[in-house]
Amino acid sequence: MLYAFLLYTAQAVMMVLFTTGFVNYQSRQWEHAITRPRTSLRGLCWRFWVPSSAVAIALIFYAISSAHTLPNLAMLFNAITVFILTFVMFDADTNFWEYIARLAVLFGVGLTYYQSDFHQLSFAAMVVIFAVWVIVIWFFRGAIRYHVGRHIFAIWSIAAAFWLSVPPVVRGLTMTPLIRLEALSFSTIAIAVSGVFLARTHRLELQSQANAFQVEYDALTQTKSFAAFEAEYPKAFTDAHQNDTPLTLIAIDIDRFKAINDHFGHLIGNDVLTGIANTLQNQINDQGVNATLYRTGGEEFTIVCLGLSSQETLHLARACWQAVRSRDLPAGVYHIPCTLSCGLAEMTFADAKADDLFRRADKNLYQSKQRGRDTVTLFGQAVADMRPERAMETYTYFTQRVVDVKHNLNVIANEVLLAHYRRDRDLWETVTRPEPLQTQMTFMQEAARMNTKERMSIYLSAEEFAQPEIPETLGRFLAQPDAPKLLWVNLRRLPSAATLKRVRHRYEKYDIRIIPDVLHLQQDAAQVAEILPLVDGLNISLNGLREAFSDNTEAEAAMVAWYQRCRRFEVDVIFNQIENSVDADYVRHVLKGRFVQGYAFDQPELPRLG
Repeated sequence: MLYAFLLYTAQAVMMVLFTTGFVNYQSRQWEHAITRPRTSLRGLCWRFWVPSSAVAIALIFYAISSAHTLPNLAMLFNAITVFILTFVMFDADTNFWEYIARLAVLFGVGLTYYQSDFHQLSFAAMVVIFAVWVIVIWFFRGAIRYHVGRHIFAIWSIAAAFWLSVPPVVRGLTMTPLIRLEALSFSTIAIAVSGVFLARTHRLELQSQANAFQVEYDALTQTKSFAAFEAEYPKAFTDAHQNDTPLTLIAIDIDRFKAINDHFGHLIGNDVLTGIANTLQNQINDQGVNATLYRTGGEEFTIVCLGLSSQETLHLARACWQAVRSRDLPAGVYHIPCTLSCGLAEMTFADAKADDLFRRADKNLYQSKQRGRDTVTLFGQAVADMRPERAMETYTYFTQRVVDVKHNLNVIANEVLLAHYRRDRDLWETVTRPEPLQTQMTFMQEAARMNTKERMSIYLSAEEFAQPEIPETLGRFLAQPDAPKLLWVNLRRLPSAATLKRVRHRYEKYDIRIIPDVLHLQQDAAQVAEILPLVDGLNISLNGLREAFSDNTEAEAAMVAWYQRCRRFEVDVIFNQIENSVDADYVRHVLKGRFVQGYAFDQPELPRLG
């Protein structure tokens, strides 16, 4: 009894060792085979050799199992044979005819176990089970292979059906219930070990691939990383030199990307980076050229073009440059105009090392920046259309919303603002001085005609505000069909209480609200407190508040006190100059503000002059 137990244990250990070795070898060989082109001769040879070698191993064990000199190993070798032939049925990426060939071997070897007992009911049942099993495996083998439970169940089910249905005498061996159980137990050990081993190996391979991807690819843009560039570009340079093939570089920089980050926040900046990377990769794909895109800096990209001359690369660079500048990039809730500065360089015999070529491309990129950006430079000369020079100063009016952050960003007013285009910086700046009243009213009529404005606000100078005829002028304007229904008057400077007392009733006659700007709440606290009963709201500068308070706790306490004063006179508090998500969070969570205004909540659609 002890001898039988020890013998069985030894055979079980042998089964475990064989299974792990075979599964590891077979899996790696087949993965190597399927990476080669199916249409090549070498690929076909590998796809034939790997399963053929597995079948040969199975047939060797099958032949040894019938040897009368090894009766104690018969069931072990038979179990190995059945396991190998069923295991290869699950190989990934097999086509229909490869699957049929493996099926034919499995079915042919299986028939030899039944010998001439094909008339038995058990054989007919086995054929039906086998047919169903074959169809299921064909359609679902991909989902079974690396899932422990599915793998074990799929192979064990056919092994159990096989060992329980074979005839009473198989190849000279009487199949007693104990012998059947022994054969099934060996099959179960192999199946369980292979399932666990395959799943674990697959997880490790996926983790290894993920780690390699993190090193080779930039996590944000999914382009190749700077580490990959440092590893691959020198090799490409060396190969191009040795093979005398062209090699060109396109060095790319996003114009004024820091301003985008500062203005909209880093999350929007990340969206811009991803959008530009996708645009560049799409252009490479559309051109169908041998070029690789790398992210080599914060807002810098490099395209390595193999086998392309400078003129062919220039065609790709123009396509990338034009694709970015021709449309505004979607980023969060915004659509942001962007441009690129590009520098091209082609490898020459004078380039002793890879850095020589990269340095020339970077120098051409720098010249594009020096020429005013939005330029492609090759051989030190601009080869893409540059922005036209503008001698005249450019201004435009626009509206910016005042929103209620506690009620789904409902718009409570649209402020009329003037913007000046700065050519030297390629951006629009809001002009803080009040413009002539008639000009602002004309713009309000046009804005109201295009899109109904329930409430609008304009700026008046201190002199205009104090003039007695201004309220009447605004009242006549509000009576026109194209005018807003409600008007706010903003004042850049705090008016005196005496001025407010003198003219307030004239504005109240036409339901015009008075909302002065408060640039320094703490410094002007006394004057603000004096005029609170005479105004309808306060425009409070966020920058001024941050300068006044050293920490968030102090700022929050001060604003709570001011809210209490304002509520006493039904005065609204509006925070402006909120430029990004950091500002927005500060107002909402530290200052507990409700009414807000700024680029973080409304990006005006200004003309693109770049």
